[in-house]
Formats: sequence, structure tokens, C-alpha cells
Amino acid sequence: MAKIKKSDGKLINVEKKIFNGTEIIEIREYVMDDSGNIIPTRKGINISSKYLKDLIRELAQISDRENSTISKKTKEVRYDRKATGKKIQG
Repeated sequence: MAKIKKSDGKLINVEKKIFNGTEIIEIREYVMDDSGNIIPTRKGINISSKYLKDLIRELAQISDRENSTISKKTKEVRYDRKATGKKIQG
């Protein structure tokens, strides 16, 4: 089980489970209730673990594209900063 803390105090829980005889991966958001208990929300997905490798591959591709976009934006800001001497908001 993995827990990822979000900046708003919520948690994302990633867990392997058996559901109706099928191994699944559950990714779900959790919140703290008024009593201080951590409880699951309706925000989440369940995916059969047989699709886990496909999911990881697709997430890696999304991450690579996102990192490439951030890198390109950073280069553009550096270029504009040198040309104008001012930081440009992107």
C-alpha cells in the first residue's frame, strides 16, 4: 500500500486488493472526517492488475511529455530573459 499526501491535506491511497476473485489495483482519494478518521471518498478508480503494465507505460509517457513541455517552457523563459532582461510570465 502506498499513501501520497496532497497539498490540501487529502491522501491518495494506492493498494492491491482482491475483488470478486480478481486482483485489482485501487487508486482512491481519502479525507479526514470530523472525528479524525481517514475515510475513502468516491473519487478513485479500480483497475484489474492485468492492465498494470499498460497503465504504468501510459503514465510514464504522460510524465515524459509533461517534463518535455516544462523543459521547453523553461528554455523559452531563459531565452526571453537574456533578450529583454525581464522575466516573462508564462
